Amino acid sequence: MTPPDPVKYRAPHWVGLRFGGYLAATELLVVVLPVMYKLRQSGIWGVILISAVMYASLGLGGGWLLGRIPPLRRRPPVLLLVLLALLTAVTAALGEHVVPVLAFGVPAFGMAWAGSAMAGKPSRVRLVLRGLVIAIFGLVWLPLLVPRGGVPSPVATEPAAGVPNLVLIVLDTVRRDTLSTYGFGAETSPRLTALADAGMRFDDARVNGIWSLPSHATFFTGAHPAVHGAHYENWQLEEGPPTLAGLLRGRGYQTVCITGNPLISRSLGTARGFDQVGESWRNFWIPESLIGWRLLRPLWDRDRDKGGAASVRFVERWLTRERDPARPLFLFVNVMDPHAPYHDVPRQVTERFLPAGAGYGDARRLGSLVFFHHVFGSPLELSDDDRAVLRGTYAGSVAYGDQVLGQIVDQLDAAGLADDTLIAVTSDHGELLGEHELWGHVHSLYDTLLAVPLVLRYPAAIAPGTVNDDPVQGIDLLPTFLSAAGVPSDAWPDAARGRDLSFAWSGDDPSGAERPVVAEHFTPSMLPDNASDTMAGAPGELFVRRRAVVVGDTKYVVSSGGAEVAYDLAADPGETVDIATGAPGRVAPVRATLAAWVQTLEVPWGDAPEGVGPDVDPQTLQRLRELGYVE
Repeated sequence: MTPPDPVKYRAPHWVGLRFGGYLAATELLVVVLPVMYKLRQSGIWGVILISAVMYASLGLGGGWLLGRIPPLRRRPPVLLLVLLALLTAVTAALGEHVVPVLAFGVPAFGMAWAGSAMAGKPSRVRLVLRGLVIAIFGLVWLPLLVPRGGVPSPVATEPAAGVPNLVLIVLDTVRRDTLSTYGFGAETSPRLTALADAGMRFDDARVNGIWSLPSHATFFTGAHPAVHGAHYENWQLEEGPPTLAGLLRGRGYQTVCITGNPLISRSLGTARGFDQVGESWRNFWIPESLIGWRLLRPLWDRDRDKGGAASVRFVERWLTRERDPARPLFLFVNVMDPHAPYHDVPRQVTERFLPAGAGYGDARRLGSLVFFHHVFGSPLELSDDDRAVLRGTYAGSVAYGDQVLGQIVDQLDAAGLADDTLIAVTSDHGELLGEHELWGHVHSLYDTLLAVPLVLRYPAAIAPGTVNDDPVQGIDLLPTFLSAAGVPSDAWPDAARGRDLSFAWSGDDPSGAERPVVAEHFTPSMLPDNASDTMAGAPGELFVRRRAVVVGDTKYVVSSGGAEVAYDLAADPGETVDIATGAPGRVAPVRATLAAWVQTLEVPWGDAPEGVGPDVDPQTLQRLRELGYVE
């Protein structure tokens, strides 16, 4: 007697339902992977467990597909190989790296083929187990959509009369010399220029850290990274230092944070003190975690950004629906769009800044290469034409960030906040674009990372078109905002070392123009161990701490290993000629200034420990990995 065919034909809707369920389970696994990322801390067994769970799921889904649909069952190897080849070809055509597709697709091919044996004969046990797999993935996935932290309760304190609204906008990853506001050849920042024309432009502003976490923590605490402790060796702004948002909230301000950068979040403590936190980057994290979406999205969605448009919508909705007009406003917005990958902004903006003969495909290909170099320390060999394309692509991302800035300012003005609002626009750090053979950030203390824009508009106090060339720095933002809010200086945090920038328009400058500017760089835990071999031209060792001090035109940099360099910024703005030994009389006083500064902080360096990764929610961790902050 002939045994029955194990393949049972089912109604089309039932086949479609099961097929969709298995696809959903596989895709949800990709979303849940960041949860299991922490298992890597347990060594090789964590990696094995992650791989086993991932490919077991692929075996379940692919095995059912091969075992239940007769055409696929007859020729599984051929059809799977064709599918893998098509997926690889589409990836390459879109300018993406094919290595991740092959690394994910080849094992998936083998597991799906092997799993087809499991789907030969229907089994209620298998159906129950597969249903449990889908249910577990769903249960783990749903909590990821809920941001951690909760919303602080309202503050009953009555605000002082006549205090201005306060707005701080950070254009992420914008180096000062790529802005037309500061003389760049192409028109990259017309909206920032308009803001400067209506207020004050600072021509000598620097940050105290060289990546987002320490710089934002400095903006919010007024303290240097060594003091507030949020840097690569501690991915958390601890509860100790009071924050700008918390202090203003205690004075009756309504505090709102809208961020496209996952490093500004309640998970990391950097959003502490805000009444409301809108994380625009989360809008895109879920679909970007799905393989099919990432591969096919460029076919129909070429104008996608890194959260800028969503941030504008957040601002508009909050101003029109949720703002309490009886309370003054402190609004913080991080515009993430200038950050790498530079090409991930509306295509027409990128194309405006590309050199003749280059297209968006070139920008996408080279942008991906530099991004992988930044994240993994992979070797990078670029021609002069490639470098020109990359610099044009970066300029396009800066220009789009400026567009987002303009739309936010337009929303504020439309809400009637133009006259009684102090707006500050700056950046958290710059970007290396091949100088010293380095790309990205977090690798040095060159001025291409430290020199940032700073523009203030406050019609009630600042005359239009004012320019100031005194040295100012990131620690100055907190005292400037607290002073504008009427908070007396004796109520400022003890750790705050900055000065109130109102001296620039009031004429009162008790601290003097020669105040040293100090920046710090802690051990970069995100770099792989072989980065020092693949990142040509890196100054000294990569895995060290550094501190830099700028006094006048002299810059002095020392590492925790004892290596030191110095530059004459007036004669050598590119920082290519070390004068540490050639001009001892000039360098010695600056070295002594830094030594005295370190003693006043009472924060010794000691031995640089191994880098510690962030303890954050899985969504934030995955987004940090995509942006290159986590290996």
